[in-house]
Amino acid sequence: MSSVILEREKLFREANIAPSLRRSASIALFSPFRGIEIAIRKRCPQAIYYYPVIRFSHLAGFLKGAKTRTQ
Repeated sequence: MSSVILEREKLFREANIAPSLRRSASIALFSPFRGIEIAIRKRCPQAIYYYPVIRFSHLAGFLKGAKTRTQ
């Protein structure tokens, strides 16, 4: 493995933060805007509601899994 990858893994271990947690949280927070965009583009108003629900449930599952891994 390259030293850059090893350094990155070491930083995440020291910070005790999963690398994809930040990405999952940002996707969930911006999902209402993306839901509006999808609804307009696909002419499907249900996407305004369902897209954020799916993204927030994904984040909740991720956090629940992280919680059980640390116990």
